[in-house]
Parts: sequence; C-alpha cells; structure tokens
Amino acid sequence: MNTTDENGNENGMNWPDGVTERLSWWAENNSKTLVEAYAEFIVYLRETLGIDSPADEDDDFLEESAETFVVADARKMGGGGTIDFVGWFVGVDKKVADKRAGDRQTAINAVRQGMGDAIASGLVARAYVENGHWMLESKDSVRQTEESAEGDDPWWMIRDGGADFAMLQTNSEWDSFGKPIRPSMWSRTYYFLGNTAESFNDDIALWAIRVGDPDGAPSFPVAEGVPCRVKVRPPRENQQTDMLFVTAANKFQTTIRYTDDFVDEADRSLLAPERMWPNHELYCDLPDLEELYETGSKMVPGIPNPIGPLVIVKGKVTYVNRDGWEDSFGDDPSGMRYPMSISSFSLQRENPDGPRREVSCIMHGHLVKENHALDYRDGDRWLPYANKSTVFVFGRLGTRPIKDDSGNEIDRVPRINALGVYAVPRLVIPAGEGGDTSLDQYGGGSQ
Repeated sequence: MNTTDENGNENGMNWPDGVTERLSWWAENNSKTLVEAYAEFIVYLRETLGIDSPADEDDDFLEESAETFVVADARKMGGGGTIDFVGWFVGVDKKVADKRAGDRQTAINAVRQGMGDAIASGLVARAYVENGHWMLESKDSVRQTEESAEGDDPWWMIRDGGADFAMLQTNSEWDSFGKPIRPSMWSRTYYFLGNTAESFNDDIALWAIRVGDPDGAPSFPVAEGVPCRVKVRPPRENQQTDMLFVTAANKFQTTIRYTDDFVDEADRSLLAPERMWPNHELYCDLPDLEELYETGSKMVPGIPNPIGPLVIVKGKVTYVNRDGWEDSFGDDPSGMRYPMSISSFSLQRENPDGPRREVSCIMHGHLVKENHALDYRDGDRWLPYANKSTVFVFGRLGTRPIKDDSGNEIDRVPRINALGVYAVPRLVIPAGEGGDTSLDQYGGGSQ
C-alpha cells in the first residue's frame, strides 16, 4: 500500500517544486492539508491517468498533471474552490439534519429488494473481506480498499441485516462519481452578516452558511459580533429565495479567523456591531416590531400562522432564566430553551406598563450551552452578564399570546425566536466572576 509522509513523499519519492506549488494552492483553497492534497493527487494519477509509479515520470509531465488536477477540481467544486467571506457571525440554527438520510434509506431499500439490482443501478457496492482487506464490488469493477478487515468498520460501511455495502456517489459532475461516500452528512446552518472583501463596503448581506459534518451535528461555537474571515464555496448566482445560501468549506471551523484586516486600519473601529448593525436593513427598533411583523410576515404552505421576518434588535436585558425550560416541542436537539426579555427607553416610554414594555426572546439550547448567549467576551474569557446589560439579538420575529384569567387570548405581542445574542462588552453589567448566576441575583423580572 502506498504511503505519503508529511512532505508528500510517496514511498521515498520527491515531488518537483512545481507540483508542490500547485498542490499547496489547491490545499489552501479547499481547506485541506498539503499531505491530504498529495494523497488525493496520487489517487488522481492512478485512477484517472493510469500512473501507478509517479517516480518514473518526468517533472514536466507531473507538473502538467498537477495543474490539470487543480484546475479541473476547482471547476467541479463551483468555479474556484472556495472564497473568503468577511463580516460577523450573527447566529446559529438550533436544527440539525442528516442530509443523506433519504439517500441512505433509498440505498437500503434497494439492497433489501436485491443486492444484484442495487449494484447494477450504481447506487451501492457490495462489501466483503478477502486477504484481510475489505473489497468493494460495484457494477464496473471489483477492487481492494485500503481498509483492513481488522478493527473498526470502514468509514463508508452500512450494515443492514446480513448485507454489508457502501453508498456510491451518483452525481457525475463530482470527481467522486462512482466512489464510496459517507453514509451520513449532518448539517447545521450558521448565519453570517457580510460578503466578499471586494463587496463588503457596498453590500453587507445576510448569508446562511450550511456546515456539514459526516460524524455528527456541527456544534462548534462561534464568536458572534467579532469581525472575522471564513471560507465558503462560491454562492449560486441569481438566488431567488429571501435567504442567501452558501456552503461552508471543508473543515469549516478551522477556516475561521477572527480579524479586522479586511478594512483600512483607520476604519476598523467602525466594525463594532453597536456602530454598524443599527444601520443595516435587518435592524429594527423595539417599538417598531409590531408594525414590522404586520408588513413583513408571509404565509408559507403547510404552516397555519404567518412567518415573521428575520431581525436584529438592540435592548437592555430585563429578565433572563439561566436554568431554562424543557423544550416541549421536541425540535431542539438540546431539549432545552431559555427565556430572556429586553427593553429600551423608547419602548418603555410608549408602554410604561403591561406586556408591551418588554420583548420576550426565546433562546435555543445550543445557543446558550455552546455559543455563550448569556456571556460576554472579556479578552480570552467568557463571563456572565446581568440585568441592564446591552445586547443585540438576531432571530425570527413572531408573536406570543396574552391571555386573561380564564385562559382566553385577548392580545398578541412581539416575540423573537433568538438565533444569536451578542453582548456589547463596553455596555455589560458583569454578573460576577465565579459568583452567583442564579435568578435571585437579577432581582426577578417578568416574562
């Protein structure tokens, strides 16, 4: 079996500098290590060009092959591999989904109907052991894999009853066409306010970044409101939905770099969310939320109530429940949700008492447990904040019912299903490091 060391040397081979230069560029643009780039190039030489011994080829041929590899692969990955986005994270979705659940069930059903037909269709390859290695039988070939039959199952393995098999890539536009793919691909959406560095000054837009992970739901935290660079795949042109979507680069978490170097040094102070976000079209003052809900809500087929728009608001914390409630709706993987209320001078001036004097915000469990929604950043530390701290909340605008003593609905007031919370470091009230973070310290409040 071929092995590749940290310098890309395969079984003692030294690659030409031109090959290394091209693969380094490819690795950077695809969020992979140089070692991974060498390994994939070796597979490309063997399976596409029929080159089993690169050491026997001249340097010019290898350099030209490397250029073909990086250019062709970039085209298939969406016109340039990955690009930099600059801006701020503003939120993260509570929902996770296995994007391959449907394809996996289709493959399983096909195998149950008959392994031979499932193989002939190109959906699967049968797995079996020969000479201590896993073999894969597809419609076009039988080949030995690199996975030993000893130890854990291969990354592509699906076991159903007595059948062992791998799902295959069925999209002919991908380099992996006809090859095994991971049976699961978990996805979570992170929300990003920004654009490419070239477009940032003119068009700061809201993007939904779809982050995939074959091993489990993406759950890494992001620092909301902190300027950063991230790598994503180029967006599709002429998107017709209200939300702009991009797909994250591979190993997305490792591409996040918190920096403000994408604007001139003299302008970097302007990147503070408290200076920038109130000028964005997503921003809404608290007293205007009712009108925004009436004018900006839409009916969605299959959902009986109007769906409100996404908003950014700013307010002072008037109540927070750090213990949380169990999520009775069952759509939050954490099983929890956390209520918080915010208000402002203008809102309380218009509504000196009653339920409209504050706005309820419901935070999902991942946002609180993993993404520091109830903390502010102090250097490298996350510390809890208390009542009257200034926060920005990003989320979906909705309403909640107000009921009389008999349980009859008599009114509805704005509510935000929060997807992100950013506490302004200069405008927080510290809750006390290592001190009491229970409800008692906040002096109560209303929901």
